[in-house]
Amino acid sequence: MPAITRLARTTETRVRVEVDGAPWRTLPTPLVDGLGLTIGTELTRPLLRTLRRRLRRHEAASKAERILASSDTSTARLNAALERNGVAPRDRESLVDTLASSGLLSDARASQARATALANRGYGNLAIELKLETEGYEAADRQAAIASLASERTRAERVLEGKNFDPLKAAGLLARRGFDEDLCESIAGIHGADL
Repeated sequence: MPAITRLARTTETRVRVEVDGAPWRTLPTPLVDGLGLTIGTELTRPLLRTLRRRLRRHEAASKAERILASSDTSTARLNAALERNGVAPRDRESLVDTLASSGLLSDARASQARATALANRGYGNLAIELKLETEGYEAADRQAAIASLASERTRAERVLEGKNFDPLKAAGLLARRGFDEDLCESIAGIHGADL
């Protein structure tokens, strides 16, 4: 039975493992510690299966951590990214459940942040709704996020602030940015124009 003959920390988070005097692989420190691997540990089939399962979970968690470190994201987008990175369905499901229950992954929080960012960039509710839907947010989260934004009229006025558009061009700009049709018509009508 092959056995571990040397363990050498390469970094704070990685350990190089030698088996029967030959380099075998470098493993994450938490796996080595969690499995109680020491010099002399025999690498039995059950131990290797357990190591493989835990290594897959650790790699999936590392990938999810990198994704979430850049920005909040939806559960659907995280799942898709993990799938693209080759994470098995069972491992993805387990990881997503763990992240959601710990509060690190929250569709409600992420949809709110995304809606706010889009609103700050001058988009109307229709455009924000569509963008959130394509990013995988559930209807309830999309609606709550949009409801928490400043009124669409206030945001439309901010988009037009300081610009000297004729009413039709102003309404056209707002329509292209996904503002409500009635609002666009009223903006055009305020200035005495018809769409």
